Amino acid sequence: MSRHRPSSARHYPRTARLNELLREIVAEELERIDDERLTMVTVTGVDCDADLGHATVYFDSLSGAEGDDETLAALAEVRYLLQRAVARQARIKRTPELGFEPDPAVRTAERLEAVLRTLPEVASTTPAAGERLIEEQKDYYRARAPEYEQWWDRSGRYDLGDDEHRRWVDEVEQLEAAVDSAQLTGWVLELACGTGVWTRPLSQRADRLHAVDASAEVIELNRARLPEGHCPVTFEQADLFDWEPSECYDSVFFSFWLTHVPAGRFGAFWELVDRALVPGGQFFLLDNAGPYNITDDLDDPLGPGVTRRQLADGREFDIVKQYYEPAELADRLADLGWDAHFATTDSYFLYGGGRRAGHGSN
Repeated sequence: MSRHRPSSARHYPRTARLNELLREIVAEELERIDDERLTMVTVTGVDCDADLGHATVYFDSLSGAEGDDETLAALAEVRYLLQRAVARQARIKRTPELGFEPDPAVRTAERLEAVLRTLPEVASTTPAAGERLIEEQKDYYRARAPEYEQWWDRSGRYDLGDDEHRRWVDEVEQLEAAVDSAQLTGWVLELACGTGVWTRPLSQRADRLHAVDASAEVIELNRARLPEGHCPVTFEQADLFDWEPSECYDSVFFSFWLTHVPAGRFGAFWELVDRALVPGGQFFLLDNAGPYNITDDLDDPLGPGVTRRQLADGREFDIVKQYYEPAELADRLADLGWDAHFATTDSYFLYGGGRRAGHGSN
Protein backbone atom coordinates (compact mmCIF):
# COMPACT_ATOMS: atom_id res chain seq x y z
CA MET A 1 0.00 0.00 0.00
CA SER A 2 1.35 3.43 -0.92
CA ARG A 3 2.43 5.67 1.95
CA HIS A 4 2.01 9.33 0.98
CA ARG A 5 3.73 11.96 3.05
CA PRO A 6 1.36 14.03 5.19
CA SER A 7 0.85 17.59 4.04
CA SER A 8 1.73 19.10 7.42
CA ALA A 9 5.30 19.38 8.72
CA ARG A 10 6.73 16.65 10.92
CA HIS A 11 6.71 17.61 14.60
CA TYR A 12 10.43 17.19 15.30
CA PRO A 13 11.80 20.44 16.77
CA ARG A 14 14.73 20.73 14.41
CA THR A 15 13.71 21.23 10.81
CA ALA A 16 15.17 22.53 7.62
CA ARG A 17 12.92 25.57 7.88
CA LEU A 18 14.33 26.45 11.29
CA ASN A 19 17.91 26.24 10.03
CA GLU A 20 17.05 28.43 7.06
CA LEU A 21 15.18 30.89 9.27
CA LEU A 22 18.15 31.23 11.61
CA ARG A 23 20.49 31.66 8.64
CA GLU A 24 18.32 34.47 7.26
CA ILE A 25 18.05 36.23 10.64
CA VAL A 26 21.81 36.09 11.28
CA ALA A 27 22.65 37.18 7.73
CA GLU A 28 20.24 40.14 7.85
CA GLU A 29 21.47 41.22 11.26
CA LEU A 30 25.10 41.12 10.10
CA GLU A 31 24.19 43.50 7.27
CA ARG A 32 23.02 46.04 9.87
CA ILE A 33 26.22 45.88 11.93
CA ASP A 34 28.77 48.57 11.18
CA ASP A 35 31.99 46.58 11.35
CA GLU A 36 34.29 46.50 8.34
CA ARG A 37 35.56 43.07 9.43
CA LEU A 38 32.10 41.66 8.72
CA THR A 39 31.19 43.48 5.52
CA MET A 40 32.29 40.65 3.23
CA VAL A 41 31.11 37.74 5.41
CA THR A 42 28.47 35.39 3.97
CA VAL A 43 26.40 33.07 6.15
CA THR A 44 26.36 29.77 4.23
CA GLY A 45 24.27 27.67 6.60
CA VAL A 46 23.14 26.98 10.15
CA ASP A 47 23.12 23.62 11.94
CA CYS A 48 20.91 23.67 15.06
CA ASP A 49 20.85 20.94 17.72
CA ALA A 50 17.61 19.03 18.22
CA ASP A 51 17.18 20.45 21.73
CA LEU A 52 17.83 24.02 20.50
CA GLY A 53 20.77 24.29 22.87
CA HIS A 54 23.36 25.23 20.28
CA ALA A 55 23.46 26.32 16.65
CA THR A 56 26.59 26.35 14.50
CA VAL A 57 26.64 29.21 12.03
CA TYR A 58 28.81 28.40 8.99
CA PHE A 59 30.34 31.33 7.16
CA ASP A 60 32.64 32.26 4.33
CA SER A 61 34.36 35.54 3.48
CA LEU A 62 36.47 37.06 0.75
CA SER A 63 39.40 37.22 3.15
CA GLY A 64 39.48 33.41 3.16
CA ALA A 65 41.32 31.30 5.72
CA GLU A 66 43.87 34.02 6.36
CA GLY A 67 41.13 36.24 7.74
CA ASP A 68 39.36 33.59 9.83
CA ASP A 69 40.83 34.69 13.16
CA GLU A 70 39.76 38.29 12.61
CA THR A 71 36.31 37.26 11.39
CA LEU A 72 35.76 34.90 14.32
CA ALA A 73 36.85 37.63 16.76
CA ALA A 74 34.41 40.08 15.17
CA LEU A 75 31.57 37.54 15.28
CA ALA A 76 32.30 36.80 18.94
CA GLU A 77 32.00 40.52 19.72
CA VAL A 78 28.55 40.77 18.15
CA ARG A 79 27.26 37.36 19.19
CA TYR A 80 24.94 38.84 21.81
CA LEU A 81 23.34 41.10 19.17
CA LEU A 82 22.76 38.10 16.93
CA GLN A 83 21.34 36.11 19.87
CA ARG A 84 18.91 38.92 20.60
CA ALA A 85 17.84 39.09 16.97
CA VAL A 86 17.19 35.33 16.92
CA ALA A 87 15.25 35.50 20.19
CA ARG A 88 13.16 38.40 18.91
CA GLN A 89 12.41 37.10 15.42
CA ALA A 90 12.48 33.30 15.50
CA ARG A 91 9.75 32.89 18.14
CA ILE A 92 10.97 29.50 19.29
CA LYS A 93 10.72 28.12 22.80
CA ARG A 94 14.46 28.35 23.40
CA THR A 95 17.10 30.51 21.79
CA PRO A 96 20.13 28.38 20.83
CA GLU A 97 23.60 29.56 21.76
CA LEU A 98 25.33 30.59 18.56
CA GLY A 99 28.77 29.34 17.58
CA PHE A 100 30.68 30.18 14.42
CA GLU A 101 32.79 28.07 12.07
CA PRO A 102 34.19 28.59 8.57
CA ASP A 103 32.42 26.35 6.06
CA PRO A 104 35.29 24.01 5.02
CA ALA A 105 33.77 22.72 1.77
CA VAL A 106 32.92 26.21 0.53
CA ARG A 107 36.30 27.57 1.56
CA THR A 108 38.25 24.93 -0.31
CA ALA A 109 36.00 25.27 -3.34
CA GLU A 110 36.68 29.01 -3.40
CA ARG A 111 40.38 28.30 -3.74
CA LEU A 112 39.64 26.08 -6.71
CA GLU A 113 37.41 28.77 -8.21
CA ALA A 114 40.15 31.37 -7.80
CA VAL A 115 42.37 29.25 -10.04
CA LEU A 116 39.58 28.70 -12.57
CA ARG A 117 38.87 32.43 -12.78
CA THR A 118 42.37 32.97 -14.15
CA LEU A 119 41.38 31.01 -17.26
CA PRO A 120 39.69 33.22 -19.87
CA GLU A 121 37.36 30.51 -21.13
CA VAL A 122 35.70 30.07 -17.73
CA ALA A 123 36.23 33.43 -16.05
CA SER A 124 32.75 34.69 -16.82
CA THR A 125 30.84 31.44 -16.35
CA THR A 126 32.14 29.89 -13.09
CA PRO A 127 29.20 29.39 -10.68
CA ALA A 128 29.28 30.04 -6.94
CA ALA A 129 32.10 28.24 -5.15
CA GLY A 130 30.14 25.72 -3.13
CA GLU A 131 27.87 24.82 -6.03
CA ARG A 132 30.92 24.49 -8.28
CA LEU A 133 32.35 21.79 -6.04
CA ILE A 134 29.05 19.89 -5.95
CA GLU A 135 28.79 20.07 -9.73
CA GLU A 136 32.34 18.78 -10.11
CA GLN A 137 31.50 15.91 -7.77
CA LYS A 138 28.54 14.98 -9.98
CA ASP A 139 30.75 15.16 -13.07
CA TYR A 140 33.25 12.86 -11.40
CA TYR A 141 30.74 10.12 -10.65
CA ARG A 142 29.21 10.32 -14.11
CA ALA A 143 32.68 9.90 -15.62
CA ARG A 144 33.66 7.21 -13.13
CA ALA A 145 30.58 5.02 -13.75
CA PRO A 146 32.31 2.56 -16.14
CA GLU A 147 35.16 1.85 -13.71
CA TYR A 148 33.31 1.97 -10.37
CA GLU A 149 32.86 -1.78 -10.13
CA GLN A 150 36.57 -2.28 -10.76
CA TRP A 151 37.14 -0.25 -7.60
CA TRP A 152 34.64 -2.35 -5.70
CA ASP A 153 36.03 -5.65 -7.01
CA ARG A 154 39.63 -4.49 -6.43
CA SER A 155 40.57 -5.34 -10.01
CA GLY A 156 42.65 -3.59 -12.67
CA ARG A 157 44.43 -0.52 -11.33
CA TYR A 158 42.62 -0.98 -8.01
CA ASP A 159 44.30 -4.35 -7.36
CA LEU A 160 46.33 -3.94 -4.16
CA GLY A 161 47.86 -7.43 -4.11
CA ASP A 162 46.75 -10.74 -2.64
CA ASP A 163 46.97 -9.82 1.05
CA GLU A 164 45.06 -6.57 0.70
CA HIS A 165 42.52 -8.22 -1.61
CA ARG A 166 41.78 -10.93 0.98
CA ARG A 167 41.38 -8.27 3.67
CA TRP A 168 39.04 -6.29 1.44
CA VAL A 169 36.90 -9.36 0.66
CA ASP A 170 36.72 -10.30 4.36
CA GLU A 171 35.58 -6.80 5.30
CA VAL A 172 33.02 -6.68 2.48
CA GLU A 173 31.60 -9.90 3.89
CA GLN A 174 31.27 -8.14 7.24
CA LEU A 175 29.27 -5.39 5.54
CA GLU A 176 27.04 -7.95 3.84
CA ALA A 177 26.36 -9.60 7.20
CA ALA A 178 25.59 -6.23 8.78
CA VAL A 179 23.11 -5.38 6.01
CA ASP A 180 21.47 -8.79 6.46
CA SER A 181 21.16 -8.17 10.20
CA ALA A 182 19.54 -4.78 9.60
CA GLN A 183 16.51 -6.53 8.02
CA LEU A 184 15.87 -3.88 5.38
CA THR A 185 12.47 -5.18 4.30
CA GLY A 186 9.18 -3.57 3.29
CA TRP A 187 9.48 -0.47 1.15
CA VAL A 188 13.13 0.61 0.95
CA LEU A 189 14.64 3.83 -0.38
CA GLU A 190 18.24 3.73 -1.61
CA LEU A 191 19.91 7.12 -1.89
CA ALA A 192 22.93 7.54 -4.20
CA CYS A 193 22.33 4.05 -5.56
CA GLY A 194 25.30 4.16 -7.96
CA THR A 195 25.97 1.27 -10.31
CA GLY A 196 24.07 -1.23 -8.18
CA VAL A 197 26.60 -2.85 -5.87
CA TRP A 198 24.05 -2.67 -3.04
CA THR A 199 20.90 -2.28 -5.13
CA ARG A 200 21.28 -5.91 -6.15
CA PRO A 201 21.20 -7.44 -2.65
CA LEU A 202 18.61 -4.90 -1.44
CA SER A 203 16.32 -5.88 -4.32
CA GLN A 204 16.29 -9.46 -3.05
CA ARG A 205 15.39 -8.48 0.54
CA ALA A 206 12.93 -5.62 0.13
CA ASP A 207 9.30 -5.88 -0.94
CA ARG A 208 9.76 -2.76 -3.07
CA LEU A 209 12.81 -0.60 -3.76
CA HIS A 210 13.11 3.01 -4.92
CA ALA A 211 16.64 3.92 -6.04
CA VAL A 212 17.75 7.54 -6.54
CA ASP A 213 20.96 8.91 -8.04
CA ALA A 214 22.06 12.13 -9.75
CA SER A 215 23.77 10.29 -12.62
CA ALA A 216 21.85 8.84 -15.54
CA GLU A 217 24.99 6.89 -16.47
CA VAL A 218 25.13 4.92 -13.22
CA ILE A 219 21.37 4.33 -13.18
CA GLU A 220 21.60 2.77 -16.65
CA LEU A 221 24.34 0.41 -15.46
CA ASN A 222 22.43 -0.34 -12.26
CA ARG A 223 19.22 -1.21 -14.09
CA ALA A 224 21.06 -3.59 -16.43
CA ARG A 225 22.66 -5.45 -13.51
CA LEU A 226 19.54 -6.25 -11.48
CA PRO A 227 19.44 -9.98 -10.62
CA GLU A 228 16.71 -12.39 -11.56
CA GLY A 229 13.88 -12.59 -9.07
CA HIS A 230 14.37 -9.06 -7.79
CA CYS A 231 11.53 -7.13 -6.17
CA PRO A 232 9.84 -4.25 -8.04
CA VAL A 233 12.50 -1.52 -8.43
CA THR A 234 11.90 2.05 -9.55
CA PHE A 235 14.77 4.36 -10.49
CA GLU A 236 14.79 8.15 -10.26
CA GLN A 237 17.45 10.55 -11.49
CA ALA A 238 17.64 13.51 -9.10
CA ASP A 239 20.10 15.76 -7.31
CA LEU A 240 19.99 14.59 -3.68
CA PHE A 241 20.78 18.11 -2.49
CA ASP A 242 17.49 19.30 -4.04
CA TRP A 243 15.37 16.12 -4.03
CA GLU A 244 12.28 15.76 -1.85
CA PRO A 245 10.57 12.43 -1.13
CA SER A 246 6.94 12.24 -2.18
CA GLU A 247 6.38 9.10 -0.13
CA CYS A 248 7.57 7.64 3.18
CA TYR A 249 9.60 4.44 3.41
CA ASP A 250 10.20 1.71 5.98
CA SER A 251 13.98 1.98 5.56
CA VAL A 252 16.44 4.39 3.99
CA PHE A 253 19.79 2.98 2.87
CA PHE A 254 22.82 4.80 1.48
CA SER A 255 26.35 3.62 0.84
CA PHE A 256 29.47 5.73 0.36
CA TRP A 257 27.40 8.91 0.28
CA LEU A 258 27.54 10.60 3.70
CA THR A 259 31.25 11.37 3.31
CA HIS A 260 30.35 13.33 0.15
CA VAL A 261 27.94 15.65 2.00
CA PRO A 262 29.52 19.07 2.74
CA ALA A 263 29.76 20.09 6.40
CA GLY A 264 27.30 22.93 5.87
CA ARG A 265 24.66 20.51 4.52
CA PHE A 266 25.05 17.77 7.15
CA GLY A 267 21.96 18.77 9.14
CA ALA A 268 19.83 19.36 6.06
CA PHE A 269 20.69 15.89 4.74
CA TRP A 270 19.55 14.20 7.94
CA GLU A 271 16.32 16.17 7.83
CA LEU A 272 15.81 14.71 4.35
CA VAL A 273 16.31 11.21 5.76
CA ASP A 274 13.78 12.01 8.48
CA ARG A 275 11.19 13.22 5.97
CA ALA A 276 11.66 10.06 3.91
CA LEU A 277 10.93 7.66 6.78
CA VAL A 278 7.67 6.43 8.25
CA PRO A 279 7.45 6.95 12.04
CA GLY A 280 9.74 4.33 13.57
CA GLY A 281 11.50 3.69 10.26
CA GLN A 282 15.22 3.04 10.18
CA PHE A 283 18.23 4.16 8.19
CA PHE A 284 21.35 2.13 7.48
CA LEU A 285 24.60 3.36 5.94
CA LEU A 286 27.93 2.08 4.69
CA ASP A 287 30.93 4.28 3.97
CA ASN A 288 34.70 4.63 3.97
CA ALA A 289 36.25 4.66 7.42
CA GLY A 290 39.15 6.75 6.15
CA PRO A 291 41.34 7.42 3.11
CA TYR A 292 42.88 3.95 3.24
CA ASN A 293 44.12 2.55 -0.07
CA ILE A 294 41.49 4.38 -2.12
CA THR A 295 44.08 4.28 -4.97
CA ASP A 296 42.63 7.11 -7.03
CA ASP A 297 43.01 9.70 -4.24
CA LEU A 298 45.76 12.19 -5.01
CA ASP A 299 47.40 14.61 -2.59
CA ASP A 300 44.91 16.96 -0.94
CA PRO A 301 46.03 20.40 -2.15
CA LEU A 302 42.84 22.26 -1.31
CA GLY A 303 42.47 21.64 2.42
CA PRO A 304 40.30 19.50 4.75
CA GLY A 305 37.01 18.14 3.47
CA VAL A 306 38.01 18.06 -0.20
CA THR A 307 39.88 15.27 -1.98
CA ARG A 308 41.31 15.23 -5.49
CA ARG A 309 40.51 12.06 -7.46
CA GLN A 310 42.03 10.79 -10.71
CA LEU A 311 40.31 8.51 -13.22
CA ALA A 312 42.01 5.85 -15.29
CA ASP A 313 42.16 8.23 -18.26
CA GLY A 314 44.08 10.79 -16.21
CA ARG A 315 41.28 13.30 -15.66
CA GLU A 316 41.25 14.86 -12.18
CA PHE A 317 38.27 16.01 -10.11
CA ASP A 318 37.87 17.63 -6.71
CA ILE A 319 35.12 16.16 -4.53
CA VAL A 320 33.82 16.48 -0.97
CA LYS A 321 35.16 13.81 1.36
CA GLN A 322 34.41 14.10 5.09
CA TYR A 323 35.36 11.09 7.23
CA TYR A 324 33.76 10.20 10.58
CA GLU A 325 34.70 8.21 13.65
CA PRO A 326 31.83 5.96 14.86
CA ALA A 327 31.42 7.68 18.24
CA GLU A 328 31.70 11.14 16.69
CA LEU A 329 28.98 10.38 14.14
CA ALA A 330 26.68 8.83 16.75
CA ASP A 331 27.08 11.90 18.98
CA ARG A 332 26.34 14.31 16.14
CA LEU A 333 23.21 12.39 15.24
CA ALA A 334 22.14 12.25 18.89
CA ASP A 335 22.24 16.05 18.84
CA LEU A 336 19.84 15.90 15.89
CA GLY A 337 17.44 13.57 17.70
CA TRP A 338 18.58 10.19 16.35
CA ASP A 339 19.43 7.02 18.24
CA ALA A 340 22.20 5.51 16.12
CA HIS A 341 25.12 3.12 16.50
CA PHE A 342 28.16 2.65 14.25
CA ALA A 343 31.22 0.44 13.98
CA THR A 344 34.17 -0.02 11.66
CA THR A 345 35.84 -2.99 10.07
CA ASP A 346 39.57 -3.35 10.72
CA SER A 347 40.73 -1.19 7.83
CA TYR A 348 38.26 0.06 5.27
CA PHE A 349 34.64 0.59 6.22
CA LEU A 350 32.21 2.37 8.53
CA TYR A 351 28.70 0.97 8.95
CA GLY A 352 25.66 1.29 11.16
CA GLY A 353 22.15 2.66 11.46
CA GLY A 354 19.44 3.96 13.69
CA ARG A 355 16.04 5.51 14.19
CA ARG A 356 14.59 8.67 15.57
CA ALA A 357 15.10 8.69 19.34
CA GLY A 358 12.10 7.20 21.13
CA HIS A 359 11.15 4.87 18.26
CA GLY A 360 12.71 1.63 19.44
CA SER A 361 16.06 -0.11 19.09
CA ASN A 362 18.12 -0.68 15.94
